[in-house]
Amino acid sequence: MSTPTLNGIHHIRIPVSDLATSLSWYQRVLDATHRPEYNHYALDGTLNAYILDIPTLPLVELRLAPLTAAGCKGFDPLIFSVPGRSDIEAWIRHLDAEGVEHSPELRGLLGWTLVFLDPDGLALRVYTEEVHEWDHDKADLHSPWLYTSRDAQAPTAG
Repeated sequence: MSTPTLNGIHHIRIPVSDLATSLSWYQRVLDATHRPEYNHYALDGTLNAYILDIPTLPLVELRLAPLTAAGCKGFDPLIFSVPGRSDIEAWIRHLDAEGVEHSPELRGLLGWTLVFLDPDGLALRVYTEEVHEWDHDKADLHSPWLYTSRDAQAPTAG
């Protein structure tokens, strides 16, 4: 039996501890637009999720899940794509203007990356489509920004 096809990613769900704080941050930092017509409510009628449009991404759901958000602190499930290093520089300027702490530009194994944290400590990365030669020895593998989760480990050569 062949594997059925997938059309892509429908939406991205991000656990948060405070909906209002996260909504404000994602609007300010990632130019998100709140889609209130898609708000989600629990069975008891309480608001438990916001749906956002972020340019070039599928829909993003901010789901009220404080324990899950705490458990994901430091993990980096989302790695956004930008064309090149000049785009990393533009993101550094943007994050500085918004007062968001971030890594310096880091040399990855194949491209360049930038890391920053959302209000719950979820690590978000921007990574270049522009590549350099695969080079384990020249990568910034000792940066603490690459190991923001408690159990993250550096890749080994080979």
